[in-house]
Amino acid sequence: MDFNLPSENDPRRLEIRAWFADNPNPTYSQIAERGLAAPNWPAPWGLSADPELQYIIEEEFAKAGVIPPYNINAIAVNQCGQSLLVHGTEAQREQFLPPALACEHIWCMLFSEPSGGSDLGAIRTTARREGDHYIINGQKIWTSAADKATIGVLVARTDPSQPKHKGLSQFILDMNTPGVTVRPIYDMSGEENEYNEVFFDDVRIPADRLLGKEGDGWRLVM
Repeated sequence: MDFNLPSENDPRRLEIRAWFADNPNPTYSQIAERGLAAPNWPAPWGLSADPELQYIIEEEFAKAGVIPPYNINAIAVNQCGQSLLVHGTEAQREQFLPPALACEHIWCMLFSEPSGGSDLGAIRTTARREGDHYIINGQKIWTSAADKATIGVLVARTDPSQPKHKGLSQFILDMNTPGVTVRPIYDMSGEENEYNEVFFDDVRIPADRLLGKEGDGWRLVM
């Protein structure tokens, strides 16, 4: 096993370095089109990069003085976006992944609640099917970046009759939907921090924003 780091003359490094030389101030859209926004993702979104290539790309971002999209929009690129990549429909991937990789949409995770913290089994926020929509009511807390986010990945209870780890579903939520209220959480000094409370009052989510199958929320998160 070779534990040496890729050399300065590694062809993959030279290719990435040449791209940054040709694009000294790249937009995040350009970075996404080149596959560098999520290099470990498969084509057409990424490069199916192995850890060694990911290391090279990370170094070349630093040498070029460019902040990687996966640092700006970490929740989308490193966490929830991969769930959408695997479990989302083709229409969902085409609609939501390009603007996420280009940092045009910032994402947040709407999981934790006041009654149970990070225990997903204690979720009380409900999603009730009504025609072509789900009606969401409830509250989330300690939500990072909710004040900046345009998209939220929401876990809600679609079947209260099921055991607590069942009956949960995931949704892709437009954070500007009527009925969504975001309130910052202040620390003891009175300063805002990165965490927020999020309230849902009869929020209508189109049924085609369901991620995966109804009742699959626990499995998708795990």
